[in-house]
Amino acid sequence: MQTEIAILGGLTVTVEFTMYRAEPDVGIMSDGVEEWSIVEIAGRPLRKKESADWLYRRIEATKGTEDKILEACYEAAEGYREQAEIDRWESSRDWD
Repeated sequence: MQTEIAILGGLTVTVEFTMYRAEPDVGIMSDGVEEWSIVEIAGRPLRKKESADWLYRRIEATKGTEDKILEACYEAAEGYREQAEIDRWESSRDWD
């Protein structure tokens, strides 16, 4: 999944992320973001060997920025789930 977010004073980045599912039987009570990475900076995709380490360092050094990214990921995942539920409902209806 992907989401776009403005960080560090307005720099727009696209974040690609994966989610893990809740597993209450092993103590994981809610879904979460497993990992995330920046795939576009200011609308430009990163090239194959291009590094965004400089940006990861700034994110790590700026209080609250990673939390903002994670929150955007959760919101995008929730929107994806809601749309998937709507699609399932619509496809299960008899339209005759």
